[in-house]
Amino acid sequence: MDNFTSPSPLLYSFSIEPFITLFKCPNNLGYAQQVHTYFNQRNYNSYNSCKHHDFYYKYLVGNATVQKDLPSTCQVILLPVKQRWQFYPKQPDETNISSLLSSGFSISFKLSPSCQECHKNSGQCNINITNGHFCWTAESCSYAAESFEQFADMIM
Repeated sequence: MDNFTSPSPLLYSFSIEPFITLFKCPNNLGYAQQVHTYFNQRNYNSYNSCKHHDFYYKYLVGNATVQKDLPSTCQVILLPVKQRWQFYPKQPDETNISSLLSSGFSISFKLSPSCQECHKNSGQCNINITNGHFCWTAESCSYAAESFEQFADMIM
């Protein structure tokens, strides 16, 4: 799955694993046969038991590349999937999508390099008013408190 990233500036990203990429395509349009041919030529499995849609997939755990020439009527869906070791000693039935799906998944968080460095120094990564990154540490907190006290003394 393409990782989700925090708004600018980058503070973190996260990914959901493992997953399978499904392509949900309408089957009631005049060019449904062209869509079916598109996926068959690329050796995708299909699930055709829904009234209005066909689903195409490959049992690839991880990032399946979405082709640039994907039919425009198809939607991309990411779902949790079992890993190959979970089928041991059998092989997965790749033609049965429901046997591949999993009810569990992991979420992985990754801090940006600057936030990781901040965290190593016992700081807290934040965004300031100008959308810049800064690191709150015990030192910066005491500096801020001193500055506030000096400001309060000036106006009193």
